[in-house]
Amino acid sequence: MVIKRLLSLIVLAGLLAGCSVGQLLPSAGTSSAGTTPALNEIQGTVELKNPGQANFAAATAGITLQVQGQVHTGADGSARLDLASGSLARLGANTLLTLSAEQSSGGSLSAGIQLDSGQLWISLGSGSLAVLTPAGTASVHGSHMMVRVDPQTQDVWVDCLEGFCQAGNTAARLDLLAGQGALLHHFDPLGATPPPAPELRQLSADDMLAFLAHNPEAGASVPAMLATASFLPTLTPLSTGTPVTCFSLTAPADGALAPDSGVFTFSWSEQPERFRYILTIIKPDGSGDSTIAMNNSYDLKMDSLPSGKFIWKVTAYNANLDPICTAGPFTFTKPEIAQPTATLGITLPASTEAPTAVQATPSGCINLFTPADGAVFVKETYIDFTWSAYPGTAKYILTIKPPTTPAVTFQALTPSQRRFMGSLPEKGTYHWYVTAKDEKLHELCTSPTFTFSR
Repeated sequence: MVIKRLLSLIVLAGLLAGCSVGQLLPSAGTSSAGTTPALNEIQGTVELKNPGQANFAAATAGITLQVQGQVHTGADGSARLDLASGSLARLGANTLLTLSAEQSSGGSLSAGIQLDSGQLWISLGSGSLAVLTPAGTASVHGSHMMVRVDPQTQDVWVDCLEGFCQAGNTAARLDLLAGQGALLHHFDPLGATPPPAPELRQLSADDMLAFLAHNPEAGASVPAMLATASFLPTLTPLSTGTPVTCFSLTAPADGALAPDSGVFTFSWSEQPERFRYILTIIKPDGSGDSTIAMNNSYDLKMDSLPSGKFIWKVTAYNANLDPICTAGPFTFTKPEIAQPTATLGITLPASTEAPTAVQATPSGCINLFTPADGAVFVKETYIDFTWSAYPGTAKYILTIKPPTTPAVTFQALTPSQRRFMGSLPEKGTYHWYVTAKDEKLHELCTSPTFTFSR
């Protein structure tokens, strides 16, 4: 498919400056056949709620999705959203999206999709489409793109399969060509903590074939995708400043062979005026994990990783949590051998499952469940934050206040959130609470505060 004119990045309201995409979707009320967004190929649990409707209702084939309408798929659900001009987006399981629209300065209608959770596989017959996510904005202009929101971290993974794509947040915009992907880190959804710049990654043949498995319409384009040879795009900062000399990765050496078990140490030189680092490791399947490191090294248990080739990078931040620079990427390979049954080598706190019933508290708001108030964690483990559901909630905001550094917040669509202890490196007492918000992000109530320590 011929790459058409470049797409200007539609911005996250209040975060990215400017908003412009070509006309793609009609406004609610448009009746021209084949131009009104509609759901088809519905499998499992798929629900829809259009403006004016109080609740979600089961979707049926051919049902129209209006502007500001929402679609939700269950754990067994999937659907195809037919857009204008032969374009479509396929929805994976546990997906929540809103068809959004706003007027550009010239008065012409521009439109996009707000993806709060789940995964989309997008194929455009023409035009452009922007996807607003919890971690920034992804956009595609002719023709294939995948966007996935990690259910635990709210990080966003973007695959550009064909055409021209962009991924951006308040730190920077990243131009993507066919065969490239990006990782958008989810930091403070309220905007108090700036995120790191988007991370560039290269797609594998498996990534492209996985797209085809979910989106058969792309079959004719796959040979061209697999033959794509793209160059690294330039990261365009949104703010200017004096260039800094960046630190460098030291160990493991680029291309190193890692042990199949035990502890593997990642290290790098010090960055002047740094406050903390974030180590990002991208797995062979294209997914990834990010870990906060207070010093210039990090010990990783290799039993927790699959076999294959990995990419790793480190970003340094100053005391205001502004990104200074990123070192890398380097690669390392874990040998292809059988893994032991117990892979993580960690111990989960007892009773981490959240009760299903809504329990009242003295304040009539949210009841916190785990970790129990005053809990103490000694080992490097996962912490399951769980709480009671609150009626009418569209999003929960989990706030965690470390002993000395600023509070961090995370979004959740269900009354639970899992965090790895390594992302909470400070020793001492933490405070945490949960705020419930409705669909317009108005605050419904805030829970009491619990503490835990490590």
